[in-house]
Amino acid sequence: MLRCPPMAHRALSYALLFCLTACGTTIIVAEDDGEGGSTSNSTGSVAPPNPVGGSGPGQGGNGPGPGPGPGQGGNGPGPGPGQGGNGPGPGPGPGVGGSSGCYDESLAVAAPALPAVAGQGVCTPQAIDDFIGACLADGASQATCNTFTDMNPACSACIGVPMSGMTQPVLLLTAGFIAFNITSCESLAQGKPQCAIEATNLNYCVLNTCSLCSDFEFETCLGQAQSGLCGESFPVSDMCDSVFGDIPSPQCSSDDVFQLIVNMATFMCGP
Repeated sequence: MLRCPPMAHRALSYALLFCLTACGTTIIVAEDDGEGGSTSNSTGSVAPPNPVGGSGPGQGGNGPGPGPGPGQGGNGPGPGPGQGGNGPGPGPGPGVGGSSGCYDESLAVAAPALPAVAGQGVCTPQAIDDFIGACLADGASQATCNTFTDMNPACSACIGVPMSGMTQPVLLLTAGFIAFNITSCESLAQGKPQCAIEATNLNYCVLNTCSLCSDFEFETCLGQAQSGLCGESFPVSDMCDSVFGDIPSPQCSSDDVFQLIVNMATFMCGP
């Protein structure tokens, strides 16, 4: 069981939202709980570390997070959290300090080096709705999702189910869960397609190295990954730092997860 975090920047709480069945993988999507159990401007990215900010971590200190152990799920492949986004963006260091025992530097790898392209014309609005119905909504199953992908291979590949396309997909598969590829979407929305690879490399590396963390460890791990090997290996240029901004573009955001898929798939895969 994998967790899919559409992550909101600075999000500190999570609530399970729905299950997705796609190509044999159960994906649990989580969103910021906030005051009323909904998210605002959900994203699937973490902000890059910035060496010029303050000197200490935002919160957390040196402890492993809010709990002494891995919490629910243990160390298996399914305990990844809902959403992170605890990075500071242009601010002074990771949002949560300390270190996490689930952090795995062996997973610090780059995302597939694929170009980001908007308006590919491979998904109609009906096809996007059909994808959600076949692979995401109540009543979706392995069989219905496979039927959709078999009948709509180009659209499916652009969305990222399965991960077989030649451009940056809407959904990005990490070692432990599937995330929204907000960094590529934002790069396109801001007219900076050249930023997609370097921004997504950092995002992918951070999520990958924390992919086996529990809910309680994940936020701490993100800060550790951003300030550690991932931040060192995949620096983000000043020109591309805006990709991690606090206010995402409308094409790459929504309070509703289904609508977020519609927005991103329409922008990246639609006409």
